[in-house]
Amino acid sequence: MKVNRLFSIFLIIAILFSSVLVFQRNGIENEYKNVEIVLDYDQVIKMQDESDKDLKYFLDEFKDMKISTVALNESTINTLKNRKEYNIKTSIDGYDLIVSADESIYDFILEGFKRKIGPSRVEVIDSNTIRVKGENKDYIYDETKLYDVHGDYVGMSKVLEGSKLEFLGLGFLQSDIDMIKSSGLEVLPRPIYLSEYEDEKSIKYYFEFLDEQDIHPSSIIFAGGEALGFGYDTDYLKKELKNRNMVIGMIETNVQRENIDQKGLNKLVEDSGYYATRVFNVWDWVQERYDYEIPLHHHGEEIINSMYRAVTERNVRIIYFKPFIDKQGKYVTDMSIYKQRFEEFDNRIQKGHNMKIGKVNSMREVHPNRLIHIPIVLGIIAAFLILIDNLVNIKYKYMNILFGLSSVGTALLYGLGIKADLLDKIFALLATIAMPSISMAFILYIVRAALKTKNNMNALNILLKGIITLMIACMISLIGALFEVSLLLDSKFLLEMDIFRGVKVSQIAPIMVTVLLYLSIFGYKREEERDGISLNEIIKLFKEDIKIGHVIVLCAFLAIGIVFIARTGHETNIKPSSLELLSRNMLELFLTARPRNKSFLMAHPGFILMMYLAFKNQKWSIFPLSLLVVIGQGNIVNTFSHIRAPLYLSYIRTNYEIVFGVIIGGIGILLIDFIWRKIEGRKINA
Repeated sequence: MKVNRLFSIFLIIAILFSSVLVFQRNGIENEYKNVEIVLDYDQVIKMQDESDKDLKYFLDEFKDMKISTVALNESTINTLKNRKEYNIKTSIDGYDLIVSADESIYDFILEGFKRKIGPSRVEVIDSNTIRVKGENKDYIYDETKLYDVHGDYVGMSKVLEGSKLEFLGLGFLQSDIDMIKSSGLEVLPRPIYLSEYEDEKSIKYYFEFLDEQDIHPSSIIFAGGEALGFGYDTDYLKKELKNRNMVIGMIETNVQRENIDQKGLNKLVEDSGYYATRVFNVWDWVQERYDYEIPLHHHGEEIINSMYRAVTERNVRIIYFKPFIDKQGKYVTDMSIYKQRFEEFDNRIQKGHNMKIGKVNSMREVHPNRLIHIPIVLGIIAAFLILIDNLVNIKYKYMNILFGLSSVGTALLYGLGIKADLLDKIFALLATIAMPSISMAFILYIVRAALKTKNNMNALNILLKGIITLMIACMISLIGALFEVSLLLDSKFLLEMDIFRGVKVSQIAPIMVTVLLYLSIFGYKREEERDGISLNEIIKLFKEDIKIGHVIVLCAFLAIGIVFIARTGHETNIKPSSLELLSRNMLELFLTARPRNKSFLMAHPGFILMMYLAFKNQKWSIFPLSLLVVIGQGNIVNTFSHIRAPLYLSYIRTNYEIVFGVIIGGIGILLIDFIWRKIEGRKINA
């Protein structure tokens, strides 16, 4: 394998600078170990409605499970309608909202509207009815299509109408606050804010309310689609949050990537110095996984698995918990089941992760000086030129000129701060392509040398050489992960306010480069050993007659490739089988990090097999197996591409994949070698 000495020096320098940033991130992650479980009060009320126990019973039971905080959403007319005891009814008169309610809640509603939109827009009709004066902008409705008896479209008809004012936050019910406090639990009030009707006065009201009620929440999680004070001056909000040590909660989306869009939230987090954390919401589809589709997962185990993955794999530190729902759509009210599941969750996050259930703290803000990225990106440029040097024959003089020009240009862009964010992402992507590809170049050169070996090595010696080669190859790929992680070390990536979007490209590109490397190192029907892609050989390849067998093999590779790409990420339509889900969960239960199947079941054992067949002079196997092997090398950098995942977890996952892959590959070739020798012995005796 060709390695330019100048490029290797810059590569080593880049590794040293990257290591400094990676150690910094590791220190930040070690401080970020508290997990807070927040219980949704509205859901507990619904749970209580389906049982013969009172509300306090359930709150007391959850408190015994290390839940210390209960989230209380600000009441709206829309939510209060679900509370049967208040007997709330609404109607629309023109654009006005007419609200009638039980006397016990009447004053709360009246004062809530007066405070939010002003007394002039609220009119008392009688002792339990008010008129809230509306405008054209307040009117909302739903409509449906109408068809005649022949199924022909006739027109549209309104089927429901209402007012946006029904979704305006009116405050927090004192009875709810008292109920939560009576169980020794802390209240986490979640304000609803509509900038169309409110201004910065709502910020002041919120904190005055906290003081009046003697509430000291550790975080703030906004309800609705806007952050408190959006569209107005939020300096007072930032000051109060800082003085009260309230961490800003950013709710993860239901596809488990990035955070839901709440207007003004990202800016608030940035202006607060990233004093924030990520929140895992137990979405309704997660609640309904109580009785899951696989064995041993019929009593909420998969829901706890979802919580565990959020905490250990996605930098989530608040679990917004909602009670389990069974297959009949009923809440699970057997509290012994919850107790067992929470004990399991607590034990799992402690074992191997050193986390604990407690009050949440924010992740320390980090924004390294961009100038430290310059030596790292120069190393990535050097790595890319090493790769090119192993693909095509270019004189070193021209390679050095190309390196000098690209290095100077890149350093100037970083120094002047021009598109630095974009440059970080581009070079992180280049690192995830270059290093696994260089790793494959190293592997293919070793395999070429093995094909020329004349002595008959035994299987154990082949296995030992294969293990050493695989470890070196994986270390080369890990350099790509090192560069990627160091360039994307920033609070916005760790909190997933921004993500690395080159994951699929970094999976596909090394496979394509491996095809080119094979043509460079082995060629097509090459008669004598030399390096570099030959145009004549490519022309010869395209002039070959295509046989049915070739088409079948090509289609098989395409089908495998499509499945491989389609199964990546959270938003895939190809779901794993029940057996695969069960095996994944079992690995996750007993190991600190679950190794990926494609690496330890296919790619790494495939490499051990390739080494064995190379020493047996089976050249036909090298190309197809190399396409399998590169998946494992690409997976190493892909594992670290999920920037939100803690470094230790990605590193442990990678080690498991290598160890298990070697064990499976080793057992495989020992069995193959036994059969091989038996067949050879019969041929000799024949």
